[in-house]
Amino acid sequence: MDSSKKVTNPAPGFIKERAGSQPNLTGEQKAQLVRRGNELFNERKYDLAERIFLTTAYTDGLIRLGDVFYKRHDYAHAMRLYTQAPDSQRVEKVAKRMALVVRQWLIEEAKTDAAVRLVSEEASSADTSLRNS
Repeated sequence: MDSSKKVTNPAPGFIKERAGSQPNLTGEQKAQLVRRGNELFNERKYDLAERIFLTTAYTDGLIRLGDVFYKRHDYAHAMRLYTQAPDSQRVEKVAKRMALVVRQWLIEEAKTDAAVRLVSEEASSADTSLRNS
């Protein structure tokens, strides 16, 4: 290929990206990194793919990674990736799921507290009965 005709920037809209702080990369460098990130994602090397997707602000990759962590029930990690993307619908979905998890914890804690109080009351009652005998 003639180097004077070499494409250095992908067409606008070709790569979904988030505006913001990212290193100064040429379009070609960014495209290469995104391709490498996708390869790593397909190899299930999610930690390395995540670093590339965050560096390049590649929103589609961040969303796909968020989906992986959501399916693994790692809701906090999924939330962080969806927020970085940003994908408000998925952020809302995870927030609702996290609220359900916290609610379940509170219900379980209340049941545990009630059981502890019941056992404590029964033990206190038994102690009183033994002292009165």
